[in-house]
Amino acid sequence: MPDTPNDILARFGQQVRDRRTAAGLSQERLAAACGLDRTYLSGVELGKRNLSLRNIAAIADALGCEPGALFDRPATAGTQPSLLDMFGVDLTFVTQVVQATPSLRGIILGYLAERKLWELFAADPRITAIRKDDDHDRENKGDLVVTYRGHDFRFEVKSLQTNSIRMWNPAADRWMPKIVKAPSASPAGGRRKKNRWVECELYRTEWRAGGSAGRFAGAVQCDASDNREIVLPNGSRVKTTNLQVGEFDVLALGLFAFRERWDFGFMLNRDLPRTTSDKYAPIDRQFLLKTLVPVTWPLPPDCHPDPFPLLDRLVAERRRT
Repeated sequence: MPDTPNDILARFGQQVRDRRTAAGLSQERLAAACGLDRTYLSGVELGKRNLSLRNIAAIADALGCEPGALFDRPATAGTQPSLLDMFGVDLTFVTQVVQATPSLRGIILGYLAERKLWELFAADPRITAIRKDDDHDRENKGDLVVTYRGHDFRFEVKSLQTNSIRMWNPAADRWMPKIVKAPSASPAGGRRKKNRWVECELYRTEWRAGGSAGRFAGAVQCDASDNREIVLPNGSRVKTTNLQVGEFDVLALGLFAFRERWDFGFMLNRDLPRTTSDKYAPIDRQFLLKTLVPVTWPLPPDCHPDPFPLLDRLVAERRRT
């Protein structure tokens, strides 16, 4: 069945939105590059604008692609096969593996949270640029760098540690863990059983009964991906996986694992707890962040659902200095 004009407009808008977010451009910045109004471009991405050939060419030029590429169907728009095709598995198989491996689910959620935050910023006209530095760059920590009101700000994106998540059960007057340790099946040879993490059945039962509207508690793993030697402001040299005070601007806490919604909380670096580890001299601890940051839902007062008031504070401080 041939596409209707509305189908074509919707597909064109999806291509524009996908290519814009992949390039780290806000609607405002892409509109300026095309010589179009931002509200017009928003209508294009929603499939609500019947464009002229001149505007199609302008958008394609700003995105660095041929005009025809903006009409590609989603299945043929990219050059890479899907992960399912790449690994030769189906969606049911992947779902079973991820559900049976909480640690793997946590890793996947971490990367998805980073991408989700990128998309949120890319769709907001107040953000004029986004970039991601090399993950292995030991000098510049931060998962995303956004430009806001003429200033660059580094965001470190971290997600909930799976085995820290708990939900309040008012009937039992206690916290329920999301996952618990359970013995694995006995291996061949009669060796000792190993424990593995599995989802708590009571937790899932209560969650399905309306727990997503309840109270949650957990902790975010806030550390570096490698053990590195750093020089602290007092001149001390330490080898550590801890992140430093002032090493980035804002911590973005990915909280999907609480309510299974893409919720975020935001905290200024300077407001994060400092390490109390005996591995470091007392004089050095003030410069190193704690590796586990506790968080609850609803959010505590020092954790904000909107990053822009925090960025406004940082902009004001930079202008004063």
